[in-house]
Amino acid sequence: MQVQNSKYCNSKDASNDVEKCGIILTSYNPDDYQILLGYNRLRDPSNYSMQMTVGKLIVHPDFDKQHFLANDICLMQLHMPVKFNPHILPACLPRSSTKPDPKISCWISGWGMTVEEELLPPDKPLQEAKVSLLDSEDCNAYYRYPDPNTTDPRPVGVFEDMVCARDHMNGSSICRGDSGGPLVCPVEGIWYLIGLTSWSEECRSPVGPSVFTNVSHFVKWIKKHKQENPAPDPGQAPPAEKPPSLNPDLSRGPVLKPGMTALLSSQFLLLWLISFNAR
Repeated sequence: MQVQNSKYCNSKDASNDVEKCGIILTSYNPDDYQILLGYNRLRDPSNYSMQMTVGKLIVHPDFDKQHFLANDICLMQLHMPVKFNPHILPACLPRSSTKPDPKISCWISGWGMTVEEELLPPDKPLQEAKVSLLDSEDCNAYYRYPDPNTTDPRPVGVFEDMVCARDHMNGSSICRGDSGGPLVCPVEGIWYLIGLTSWSEECRSPVGPSVFTNVSHFVKWIKKHKQENPAPDPGQAPPAEKPPSLNPDLSRGPVLKPGMTALLSSQFLLLWLISFNAR
C-alpha cells in the first residue's frame, strides 16, 4: 500500500474477483492511495506485480469511540477488479459465526520492524510468523490497566471487535510497519482472514500479545456496504502505472498507536482480502 508515494503497510490474500487489504488510514482522499500487489521484496517488483487505484473510502462511523481503537476498520473500493494468479492469491472472508479452534496455528506477515527501532532492509522478503490465538480474558489480563499519564476516558482493553494472538515459543509479534496486515487461520482446510493488525505494545522482549481487528465481527457491515455500492465503471479508472520499487518508510502506521485499519475491496467492495504474495 502506498499513500501519497509513501509505503507503510502490508496486507493478505482474498478471493477470485474481489480484493481487500489492511492499512492505516491517514487521508480521506481516494486519489492518495495506490494498492501494490504481487510483491515479495519491496525493492524488487516482479513480473506479476500490479499497481491499483482506489475509487472510494468507507470509514466505520464509530471508529475509536466506545473504547480505544473501537471498530478499527474501513473499506476501500478499487477502480478495477484484481486479476488473481499463482502469485496473488486470496484468503476468504469469514462468516459471522466463524470461530477458529484455539489449538490451531495461525500466521501473521508484514514488512515492518523485526524489533523495535530496527527497520527491515528493503532487500528482505515479506516476513511471516506462526502464532496462536489467545482468549480475550487472558489478553485483557495483560492489557487492561490504567495509564497514569492520560485523561482519555475511553477504556483500553480487548473487546468483542478485537482478537488476540501471540507466539509463546519464539516471541514473534506484530511491530511498527505491520499495521493493517493479516492474521490468517485454517478452518476446515480453508484459509480465512481472521484479523487485521490493529495495536500492541512495543515489540521489545518480553513481547506481549498482538491485537487485531476481529473481521468476523464486521461481516454484516461489510456485506451491507457491498450491496449499497455498485461496481464502478472500469472506463473511469486512471491509466495503469508501472509498479514502483520501494524503500521502507515507517513514518506512518505505527503498530503501537495506529490510526485506522482498512480493508480494501476491488470492484465489488469487499468479500475478500488480498495479499502481496509473490512466492
